[in-house]
Amino acid sequence: MARKPKPVTWYIATPVDGIIEKSRRAGTPVNLAENVGQVIDHPQPCTNLWFDESEFSYFRMVKRVGEALEDTGICPGTWPVRLWTVEPLGVTGN
Repeated sequence: MARKPKPVTWYIATPVDGIIEKSRRAGTPVNLAENVGQVIDHPQPCTNLWFDESEFSYFRMVKRVGEALEDTGICPGTWPVRLWTVEPLGVTGN
């Protein structure tokens, strides 16, 4: 019997208030804490699809906890932080 592949878990880290720090700095705060269990549309999605590398052009999710904690955008890095498991829906890319 073939094994089913283990589903990938994606992570995003935020400050305690649940707002993605890069979204706060972009002027379009996205609060994960207020939207648990809901689909969140990006407030200003990429204008050039994958070529748009501006500060908050897409949700940056990672597969490893350590990467999520490094890429919080919280400067200086302060504790505590919230670590969220998230699920990408719709168009995704590397």
